[in-house]
Amino acid sequence: MQLRLAASVAAIGLAAFAAPSHAALSFSPFVTTGDLDTVLQNNSTIGFAYAGDKFVGSVYYGANNDQLYSTNLTGGGVAKFGAPLGNNFGGEIYVTASLGIGGYGPRDVFAGSQNGGTIMRIAHDGSSQGVFATGLVGGVRSLAFDPFGLYGNQLIAATNQGNIYTISNTGVPTLLASVGEDTEGLSFTQQAFGPYAAGTLFVASEGSGTLRAIAAGPGHAAIRWKGSMPPITPRTSSRPTPRNSCRTSAMRSSPASSVWAARCGTSTTTRRRRPSSRTRSACFRTSPRTASSSPRKSSATRSPSPRPTP
Repeated sequence: MQLRLAASVAAIGLAAFAAPSHAALSFSPFVTTGDLDTVLQNNSTIGFAYAGDKFVGSVYYGANNDQLYSTNLTGGGVAKFGAPLGNNFGGEIYVTASLGIGGYGPRDVFAGSQNGGTIMRIAHDGSSQGVFATGLVGGVRSLAFDPFGLYGNQLIAATNQGNIYTISNTGVPTLLASVGEDTEGLSFTQQAFGPYAAGTLFVASEGSGTLRAIAAGPGHAAIRWKGSMPPITPRTSSRPTPRNSCRTSAMRSSPASSVWAARCGTSTTTRRRRPSSRTRSACFRTSPRTASSSPRKSSATRSPSPRPTP
């Protein structure tokens, strides 16, 4: 899951916006190895974030490990961004930029290191920087801003201890959930699907291959899949699937959150160990009766059963 594009930051040079759907995708380097080597003597990229009029990235271990760099919007003009971060920053350094909402500044840059629970804030132009938040349990493994508002448009951070925090614009962390394992990678749903609202936070743990949905609000449940996410049957399906195709099991995680292990995309609204009649399935749905479907006869019009002959 690490954004480690060893030779270069391989940007998706999708020249296929107007191309036919069957056309092959073409890829080209966005930030070149030569430019990174010239500026940083290091081309092992890790973090990379859009910051309005530029991109800001980081490199992995080696020379200038705690030094961010910037590029223009076409991947050129590589230059050091801000001063070395210090504060025991090293290893994998994760970066994101504020969205201009929520009081976090106009595209200021935020960085966290796997070496510890500290987050730095760097001014948009790189002219100043300082410690923004401390006290996170575990090294920082993911950073992103909530763009939809379900989590208050706050900064979200995840750590190698499995703790997921919201961080206010004054740098105060609040534990949102704890999943009990390294959590590297987070994003938000662009639209509603299954039981999940648009803007729901999902986090990933590469060690176990688990994807979790994190509900807004501290101590809420997390929905988890082991391995690959199951497909969601479209609502237009004409063949209903038996209800027993999905199973759920409940597990206790930590005091901070209750984690529900889901099979086949099933979620539950109860805390019982066995699924109840309130279980909802995210992957199997029976389509509503259409106009062409044969209506069921009411009890008033149903033909009576013949009586047996004496």
